Amino acid sequence: MIINKTYHLADYELDLISFVANQRQKNKIKTGYDGLKTLAPGHKSRLELNKMGFGAEYIFCKEMNLMPDFTIHNKRKSNNSDDFDAFWNGFSIDVKASGTKYPLRIRKDLKSNCQIFAYFKTFSKEFRSYKFIGFATNQMLFDSKNLKGDSYHFNNHQFISLKELKYKLNII
Repeated sequence: MIINKTYHLADYELDLISFVANQRQKNKIKTGYDGLKTLAPGHKSRLELNKMGFGAEYIFCKEMNLMPDFTIHNKRKSNNSDDFDAFWNGFSIDVKASGTKYPLRIRKDLKSNCQIFAYFKTFSKEFRSYKFIGFATNQMLFDSKNLKGDSYHFNNHQFISLKELKYKLNII
């Protein structure tokens, strides 16, 4: 993963991502849980948020030679059923995505014990292109200096590269 590199999805990948996102959203609606604790702006539908998030997860896994999580069930930080999106070199990774103008924001009541965060921004309406912003460790992200109101805010300049992450975590 290269900081500030833009990754593009092919048509068949968009179809796959749309299918998984649609199935996840249908399940959320059917079971009464619709991602209500998100900090995303109100103009995005829950389905769009699912597509945005799974698109980022898919790109991350593809580039890191990992298998994406295709399961269709409700995962929640609040009941510890949403552990992580990927597992790499013994570390759990949560892949996050947002629109272009927002920092990474995580509500403090949704703080997790995931070890690594990978952050993307998307700037296309159909979620075809994603820019990789960088990595953060749990300790970096959930530092008290990043707490603003009821959420942790992590700005683009605070993220680190894969090389810096490997050094920080002592991965050879």
